[in-house]
Amino acid sequence: MALKKSLYEGFAKFFEEPNRENLRDLLKNSVGEIDNIDFKKELPSKTKLSKHLLALANSGGGILIIGVDEDEELIATGLDTLKDEADIQKQVSSYLPESLEYEILDFEFKDSEYESIKDKSFQVFLVESEDKKLPYLSIKSSNEIKENAIYIRRGTNSTIANHEEVQKILNKRIESGYSSSNILDLEEHIDQLKILYKNLSKYNMRSKMAFGLHNFSSIMIDNLYEKEENPNFPEEDFEGFILRAIKLKKLKVLQVLEIDV
Repeated sequence: MALKKSLYEGFAKFFEEPNRENLRDLLKNSVGEIDNIDFKKELPSKTKLSKHLLALANSGGGILIIGVDEDEELIATGLDTLKDEADIQKQVSSYLPESLEYEILDFEFKDSEYESIKDKSFQVFLVESEDKKLPYLSIKSSNEIKENAIYIRRGTNSTIANHEEVQKILNKRIESGYSSSNILDLEEHIDQLKILYKNLSKYNMRSKMAFGLHNFSSIMIDNLYEKEENPNFPEEDFEGFILRAIKLKKLKVLQVLEIDV
């Protein structure tokens, strides 16, 4: 994992050995929300949950603990029911890339020396992160998540990375020594895609005049010159070529990012 676990002993201990005892100690001596630890009172919607998992993965990995109220101070409220792991994975799978790895763990405390968690249940998401797989991009849009966005943990929030943060994420992948040449070419591919889009008009301009100067000049040219088909003229017109090039360039960008299509 890319995460510096030594910064938070309790978190590191649980992250390395995610068992009941270590979760108990983490909740008892919680350091609060940080870049790599997130708390939620209830399981978020599938889109918000996907966003949190992406943010943790792009921030070095971490844990999301469900059953803790984090409004003003952390209170272990527990969960009435534990959601089925398979159902959760099915709901978020359409928003997460296959390269993002996470584990869902259920914890029930029937008896504990820590009174605040006695007879309470919690669900924990353990999110992996590998520098060579960065960045982890969302693969579908909804009202709460954007397609192909890079989410990160900024303080206690899961939000879209800015330009500087994206550069840091890409540098991590480059430094991992994995497919660095492809990542170095990524910005070049993006720039080329922008150029292609500039050569394609978003709107078709059409004259409102039934017979205008353009038609008149065309008639005059037809009367003065005899048309002969140019054998060297490509079968594919310019706009068709640009559209095809954009489609292929998009596929190239997805390949560089190792996003399955």
